Amino acid sequence: MAPNLFISESAENWDERLLRGGTIRQRFALIGSYNPSIDHPAKSPQPNFSLIGVDLGVDDPAKLLHIFKDEMNPNFPFISIPNSVTVDTMRKDQPSLLTAVMAVTSRDSTQQLLLGQRLMRQIADRMVVNGERNLDLLLAILTYAGWCYHHFFNIPQLTSLISFAATLVGDLRFMKPLAKDSRGFFDAAIRESAKAREQCVDTLKPVTASVRLMEERRAALGYWFLTSVVGSFFQRVDTAKWTPYLDECCTLLYESGHHRDDRFAVALIRMQLVSEKIFQNPWHGSSEGRPHTAPPVLYLKALQNEVNHLRADLSVEMESNPFLLLDYHNLEISLYKIGLARSESLSAFTNRDFNQLEYLLACTEAVRAFSDRLLRIPANKYHCMSVKLNMDMTWNMGVLQMLSTFDHPDWDLTWLRETISFPELLGKLSSTFFEVKAALNLDPNTTERLDMFSQSARKLGWIKMFVEKAISGVPAQSGESRASETSFTAGEMYDLNGGDFMGYMDDAWMKDILGPWEY
Repeated sequence: MAPNLFISESAENWDERLLRGGTIRQRFALIGSYNPSIDHPAKSPQPNFSLIGVDLGVDDPAKLLHIFKDEMNPNFPFISIPNSVTVDTMRKDQPSLLTAVMAVTSRDSTQQLLLGQRLMRQIADRMVVNGERNLDLLLAILTYAGWCYHHFFNIPQLTSLISFAATLVGDLRFMKPLAKDSRGFFDAAIRESAKAREQCVDTLKPVTASVRLMEERRAALGYWFLTSVVGSFFQRVDTAKWTPYLDECCTLLYESGHHRDDRFAVALIRMQLVSEKIFQNPWHGSSEGRPHTAPPVLYLKALQNEVNHLRADLSVEMESNPFLLLDYHNLEISLYKIGLARSESLSAFTNRDFNQLEYLLACTEAVRAFSDRLLRIPANKYHCMSVKLNMDMTWNMGVLQMLSTFDHPDWDLTWLRETISFPELLGKLSSTFFEVKAALNLDPNTTERLDMFSQSARKLGWIKMFVEKAISGVPAQSGESRASETSFTAGEMYDLNGGDFMGYMDDAWMKDILGPWEY
């Protein structure tokens, strides 16, 4: 009996082919035996790349791997390395991820920069020259972009990393579920083709995965998270599209308990989703001349409810990982800072059913809560602050500067400065940053302060001196808060005495707080 050439096909598969097409096999509803004429191998041949025998220039790579897995990972929990994985196995199987881990954990500042340069060359050679597409490269990029402070404010390099990550998640199809087989009338012809069967080579037959690996799901969420935080901070890249598949990834990670830090990953994602809603609301568009119709209170109250629900829903995670509270308070600041609006278009938006003083007070409380939590972090934990947390710290200080200088008849600047002192905060942060070198034993072979934490301490002290000079009514600080201040060059003193303070305090300059003095 002749085979039935008409095999049922679901409406979903039919419409998927109709609207999206796909591979040759998907477009023509072909299933059955592997055929090298139409099928790609599951793993395309890739150059063998490893670090076996390569000196990475670090004293104890196993110790650095432990620091990354057990101390840093909870605050950027999208790259989870199992305890069974060692440096030796990573040299062979995950060479670029190992390079990235060493680059962001090295205690030698000069070596850290060299490792970063080596990683960037690896990425370029493997992706551009060799055309590689694999999870090792994606995890390496996410690690370096999520943690490397030395290159964070080199915007072209950061956006290049995001672009490379976009290429990888696109080519590897990590942002969508695995494609389902489509059945159609061509299947019988393929199955009955003796020639096709003879062409099948066992070593080339693809192995089709039935489910996504958890590390692939984490990587997809990590990529979305990075595009969101970098896009909202620098306005240089667009946030990746949020899809039902990413919702599924969050649910599986939260419920599976596969890794101890997976719930922290979901908590960060949930807060960032609300942050995206805040960033996309009308008061951002108002300054660009886009029209708005609904009263602001409708947007603000709805978002305020979401923020409050997050605090209740994520209470367990926040108690387990205090760094998550910094993310939460920054979310509050993002919502309430609309009270500081001064431009005509934004003022017109906020004047309708809007209690500005209420939002100014709420913003002040959020800034104070963020600052108090930040000051509780000891110096020996500062290496656990991801790039996202450094962004949040910059936003917090920028908003506090605006609260300290906001000229409005209903706003009491004296009360604000007594409630939370901007120069005092800068002084305390500068002192803590100054202590990090000794606390983490950075650059132990030199007394020079080459590390980025010491450079940040100097910059914060410099900003503090500007604040004390430029903002009337702000007294100069003394004692402990001046502990980390260093001498300034003649050029710096000229800027301090005659420069335009507000020109230095704009967002573009504030971005450089945590970057090196020179590139």
